[in-house]
Amino acid sequence: MPSATGTASPAVRDGHGNVEEPEVTMAMMDNKGMTEEEAIRFNKYWVAGTGTWVLGAVMAHLLAWSWRPWF
Repeated sequence: MPSATGTASPAVRDGHGNVEEPEVTMAMMDNKGMTEEEAIRFNKYWVAGTGTWVLGAVMAHLLAWSWRPWF
């Protein structure tokens, strides 16, 4: 399947259509995740996105309630 950049993924198909995943090396497993700075920035955007989603859901419910109250 093409990735977001339009290039083919590293997984290849064998002659039977099965996907052969690339071998995981120790160098790939050494990555411990995000730095503290990256984690703080990620959390800031996660909280902002969640707040935006909740605000949209509340507004949708208020509009639906004003159109057709359910109790």
